[in-house]
Amino acid sequence: MNLFGDLEVRLDPWQVDYGAELPVEPEDEAGPDEGVILDVEAPPSQWQPIAPASADTIARLVFVDGVRRIEARLIVRRGDRICHGAFGSYAVGSVAVLGNVATCGEPHVDRIVAVGSGEQVAQAVAPLPTLVYRPVSTASSDPDGPLHALQDEMRAAEERLGRELANANDTLVVADGPLTFEQPLRGGAVGYIKRLFKLYLPSEKLALMAQLSAGQRTPIFALRSSRRFARGRCHRLRTATLRTAPMAGSSQPAKSAPNRSA
Repeated sequence: MNLFGDLEVRLDPWQVDYGAELPVEPEDEAGPDEGVILDVEAPPSQWQPIAPASADTIARLVFVDGVRRIEARLIVRRGDRICHGAFGSYAVGSVAVLGNVATCGEPHVDRIVAVGSGEQVAQAVAPLPTLVYRPVSTASSDPDGPLHALQDEMRAAEERLGRELANANDTLVVADGPLTFEQPLRGGAVGYIKRLFKLYLPSEKLALMAQLSAGQRTPIFALRSSRRFARGRCHRLRTATLRTAPMAGSSQPAKSAPNRSA
C-alpha cells in the first residue's frame, strides 16, 4: 500500500540545512496592502523616547514558546508536475512563574507532512505506530513553502496555548513572536519579538531606536498586512543598555490587531 496515495514521493538527498535540491525562484510574499502606520500613539513629527511612569504588578507570569524542525525534505511528483514537501515536527510549551517558583507546563508535540503547490497527502503517514505525521497543504511553490507551513502550524499552536493560559485572573502571558489573538481575557497577553529580520520603520525613525535608554520605548506603531502572522500593534523597547551595536539590548513587544488589512 502506498503511504502517499497517488503522489510519487522521494526524499530530497540534500541535507535539510542546505535547502532543496531543486530550487525555484521564491515568490514575492509582500503585497500592496502591506505597510507601517506611524500615527497610532503620536504623530510621526512628534516621535520621541517614552519612559513609562508606572507599572502594574502581576502575580503570575507565563512564558509560551515553541520550537520546530524539518526532519526530511521531499520531492513530490504528480504526473509531470513537481513540487516540494517536508516531514517536520514542532513542540509548544510554557513556563509559569509565581513568586519565586517556576513550573514547566505539559508540552504539546505534533508532526506534519507538508506539501506545496496546493498538493496534499491523502492521509496521515505513519512510519511507526508511535510516529504519525498528519497531512498539511500549502499553496506556495517555494522550496521553503513546507517550512513556512510548519512555522504557521507551530504559531497556531502557540496561539491556542497562550490564549488558554491568559484566560486567568492576575496573569500575564508573554508569547514568543507576534500576538495573534485579542479575544476578551481575564488576564493579559503580549507578544515578544526578540529578533528582527526586517526593521519595518522608515530610515528617519531608526535613529530614535538607537537613542533609547534602558526602559524607554518608541511610540506605538502598527503593521498592516493581509498575512495573519505579520500584522499587529507594537513598539521598540530597550531592555538593557548594550552599546555593542545600535539596536543591541532592544526588543519588540507586540499585540494583535483586528482581522483586517488596515
